Amino acid sequence: VRWNDGDLMTEVDIPMLSTGQRVVIEHGAGSGEVKTIPATRVVPPPPTPADATLVEAYRARGLRINEAAPEVSFTRARTLMGEATREGNYHLAFEWCEAVLQRYPSHPEFLRAKASLLLMMGEREKAIEIYEQAEGIESDPAVRKKLEELQRQQ
Repeated sequence: VRWNDGDLMTEVDIPMLSTGQRVVIEHGAGSGEVKTIPATRVVPPPPTPADATLVEAYRARGLRINEAAPEVSFTRARTLMGEATREGNYHLAFEWCEAVLQRYPSHPEFLRAKASLLLMMGEREKAIEIYEQAEGIESDPAVRKKLEELQRQQ
């Protein structure tokens, strides 16, 4: 993209995102019209029609949504998190998980996934804390057993 203000010619290479999100380049002071998100390695995948049901189920349980965080697709983020985990890239999987938890901080499935990823990355104490948080929202016998096992090993 080339831009000329009469005094200065600016040429910019615009990155193309595979998720179809638009890239906005501003040539002036920040505008309040464009919502920006902090730089990360992952771009939250936009919600799909399949996510609408999952969001409604989350809301129906009375769980809090962080409206300030960018919208994200549960299904796509879960798929990307699973792929990264299978490839052994736990840090990338953790970032996908965090992308969902920024918007849906009490989502039990993603909290359990975060705890498991922390455990795989060697963060045992933090993993126990997150497992306990997930258990407080929705109890799962397998997670309860794992949590008790981790607490005994301390």
